[in-house]
Amino acid sequence: MGAIREWLIDTFGNEVKPSQEWSAQMKAIFEQYKELKVNNYALSVISELYGSLLSQCDFITYINGEVVEKDVWYRLNVEPNPNQSSSEFMRQLARQLVFKGEALIIKVDNGDLFVASDFQKKNYQLRETHFTNVWVDCYGDSEVPAYQLTGDWYGDKCIYIKYQNPKVQSYLHDMGNLYQDLIKNVKNAGSSAIKYVLNVDATAQNGVNIDLQKELTKILNDDFEALADSEKNAMIPLLNGFKLEVLNPSNNNAQNSAVASNNINNIFEDVLVNVGHIYNVPASFMTGKFEKNDMDEFLTFGLDPLCSLIGECTNRKYYGKKQILSKTYCVLDTKKVKHFDILTVSDAINKLISSGVYTINEIRNILGEPLIDKEIGDKHWITRNYAVVGDYIQEMTNFTGNDPKTHQNNQNNNGGQDEK
Repeated sequence: MGAIREWLIDTFGNEVKPSQEWSAQMKAIFEQYKELKVNNYALSVISELYGSLLSQCDFITYINGEVVEKDVWYRLNVEPNPNQSSSEFMRQLARQLVFKGEALIIKVDNGDLFVASDFQKKNYQLRETHFTNVWVDCYGDSEVPAYQLTGDWYGDKCIYIKYQNPKVQSYLHDMGNLYQDLIKNVKNAGSSAIKYVLNVDATAQNGVNIDLQKELTKILNDDFEALADSEKNAMIPLLNGFKLEVLNPSNNNAQNSAVASNNINNIFEDVLVNVGHIYNVPASFMTGKFEKNDMDEFLTFGLDPLCSLIGECTNRKYYGKKQILSKTYCVLDTKKVKHFDILTVSDAINKLISSGVYTINEIRNILGEPLIDKEIGDKHWITRNYAVVGDYIQEMTNFTGNDPKTHQNNQNNNGGQDEK
């Protein structure tokens, strides 16, 4: 609300006096503010979802093609800076990407990493983008003010991530206006507002010297408006011959209110679902009615592309061309995001290890289990059912001294038993 107050002062000035016109402007402004809340709620759901999942992802760091866990690994996975854990850091990154469509990670002189809370870009077509007026805010509250970094920032000091089409925010605004109008129409169509009829009979004047038209205008435009808009008990004066009746009974009002409330809830859910579509978040995730099969699609179309984007941007600036070509880089791995029931995946684990695709420790790392001794855990194991075709033929030839086909025929003729 502080930002709105500042905007009001900038727009209307400090000299604005309370008036009917001012009241109308205020109502319009706060209607727009309420409209923004709907979209902001949807974006909050998305950012918290992505933030919680990103915090479960691990950066795997490579040096000359081998997995290592040194200073860079520690900063990316444990403590990017003295005031944030990696989980807090990734959640802040997700909020920036979802709400602003872009994010900037700053690497200061000692190697610490910070997500910029605000910044300005100097874009060029043939030169590298520069960043100025960079602010960092690890806490996100008013107790600790944000800190401004001086100078221009570019090169390996900046990791800039552009997440969405710039027209998305415009689309969200237009969609919010549409749904705001729909909600108003639903409220009016199924309104719980009370309808009145003012009966005026022939005895209204009855010898009394009054201006009937003037009295009607006063009752309808002044007295009745005060009665209808009042949230508390209210009275309306009526002259002789005037009778105010309620048009719609209270039980119909209750029914209409229930219908309107249900319709508004449906519209609100539509807002969540449609905003979620933009960020490839399944409808069940946005409404809290999680469906198991949706996770695979969300990982494929939502989280994995985002992690690839973050990894690519980090490699471009944090490592650079020379190190990447020498196989020194990082990968933001999403394997730990999906929860595994170890009993249901035991057959798959056996196949992955027995085929030599993964080591025991690699599988245990995916499952979140502690690693075992490297002499056993880091070796690739393979069952005797797997062998290179050429090696198998040579092995059989050495074993029988004959062509492998002859050996096979001998096995068939002797019931599968070799001659001794």
